[in-house]
Amino acid sequence: MYSCSKFFFFLSSYVGGPFVPTSSTPWPSLFTKHLLNGTGVLSSSPINFGSRQRCGLHFDGVVTAWTLRALEVALAGGCSNLHTVDKNRLSRHELSKLLIEKGIRIKSLDSKSLYHPSDADKVAGAASIKSVFVPSLLDQMGHSAKENITNWAAPYLDRHMKFPQRTLVVYNLGTLDNDIERANANCFLSSIEEEPFVDYAILNRANLNLHRFSSFSNVEVISEPNIDYPMDLCSYGVYLLRLKLKVLQYDFFFALNEGSRGPFSLAWVKLFRERAQESHASIVGSMISIEKTCHVQTHAFGMDHRALRLFLGLPTCKKFNTWPEQIERTELALSIQALAKNLGICSMQKDFEMVDFRNSKECKRVSRQYRYRRNCSGQGCNPVLHISRREASVLVFVKFGGEIVRDRVLSVGAFEMIRALKCVSPNIG
Repeated sequence: MYSCSKFFFFLSSYVGGPFVPTSSTPWPSLFTKHLLNGTGVLSSSPINFGSRQRCGLHFDGVVTAWTLRALEVALAGGCSNLHTVDKNRLSRHELSKLLIEKGIRIKSLDSKSLYHPSDADKVAGAASIKSVFVPSLLDQMGHSAKENITNWAAPYLDRHMKFPQRTLVVYNLGTLDNDIERANANCFLSSIEEEPFVDYAILNRANLNLHRFSSFSNVEVISEPNIDYPMDLCSYGVYLLRLKLKVLQYDFFFALNEGSRGPFSLAWVKLFRERAQESHASIVGSMISIEKTCHVQTHAFGMDHRALRLFLGLPTCKKFNTWPEQIERTELALSIQALAKNLGICSMQKDFEMVDFRNSKECKRVSRQYRYRRNCSGQGCNPVLHISRREASVLVFVKFGGEIVRDRVLSVGAFEMIRALKCVSPNIG
């Protein structure tokens, strides 16, 4: 029944697509043009053929296109059951080896090189993303969301793609255990207005009555169960994963929680975007801390798609033994990984204005200067300890919750100063 067919495609609900953002060409022809030029098997993304012991005609998270000749070789070699794990059938590694031995070329849309089994891991790291199809979030959420936010979105977040100049602000509204956090929440919620290029997602774990936003076209209130996530970064990640392809509607993402006091400036989203652009940074926050290493503090921070890739790959939903380890493996890791990939980080602080942290020597230099000017060391160099009333308006948001309040980190004078700061509201003045 298949003798008249030239090409065969294997795909399932484990992939999202077709995703052809700039071309009206039917997606099958993007595959078949390679098959017409001598390739026997073409995948939408690199495959590690040795990853699972199952038949090679279908792979979770990718689409494969086959010529009739390649399919006949695979079936003759024992690859007839597409989904059942069977030690008597060919593994992916064995199948790829068999195809290559028979003179059949295996390629990926991402890679120009021939696909040899020994090169699978190397090819899987290819940076050029032209996949058309990508792994579906449904394939990731079930087994990984609670333990580890996985890097599902790499093909979507390629630097060559064009995204609308639109910002998504994710606000995690927690349990509001004290008057400080309630004041913080009121401060931020009062600042929200209808804007053409900014959308807000309010994760309402406090079960507050937020019907006032029902008429706002750019505000979504999500009633969330009060799950005991190890940190707010996990909440952001789980929500962003649920958005699926909607993330493509934005080029900038900003996240903060009820532990942040602010904003202290109107049009604050524009201020963060501009700071990131002029600093050539993928991650921007209110503050950069020099504790352990230079990193953006995540009580209020923004990121572009390149940083979002890294963020979704962090173990933000895994609970580590200690809180310092939790921060080190997530908050610090985000900045460290970004800098390792030559992606800049920046903050609103005057202390670090126009500092290129991609240069490791710069981090050491400004750290020495900061310690000298502030006369601090270790945890005493937490930037929140050195905020003046004048600096607060520049920072836009100030960390004023969590361990800062719970552990009485601030002096009485600093505590009262921050509590007295007046947030801006579009309805005031």
